[in-house]
Amino acid sequence: MQTSRARISLLAAPLLLLWTAADACAAGSGAETGPTDEGTAYRASQGDFDATGEIACAQAAGQPMRPCAFGVARGPGGEATVVVTRPDGTTRALFFAGGAFVSADTSEVDGYPEPSATKEADLNMIRVSSERYEIPDAAIVGS
Repeated sequence: MQTSRARISLLAAPLLLLWTAADACAAGSGAETGPTDEGTAYRASQGDFDATGEIACAQAAGQPMRPCAFGVARGPGGEATVVVTRPDGTTRALFFAGGAFVSADTSEVDGYPEPSATKEADLNMIRVSSERYEIPDAAIVGS
């Protein structure tokens, strides 16, 4: 059986592409697909946020947590893309499905670190390499 692939763009800037089996995409058409107006990652990349505010974050090991600006684009069923502006002014996108953290926008420059998350009560504590983020459920699903 031959596997076809579909290209999915998650963010417009910087461009982030993921390749997945086409049958994992809508209707398994094998056609190249891109972001749609309905996707939270696309909306977040356009600055179309449902809410903005501050969360606690730290960019380096040993650095104390500090307030970092964020914007969140929300979708149905706990789908969300949270874009955090780190202390150095760069951004990190964090992706949620069903209200739970699923991935981050890592790159070759980052060394493709494996993100991890734990949860205490309604606080999602996320690590991407030495970066740390604390995101309350209310930011992801609304209050």
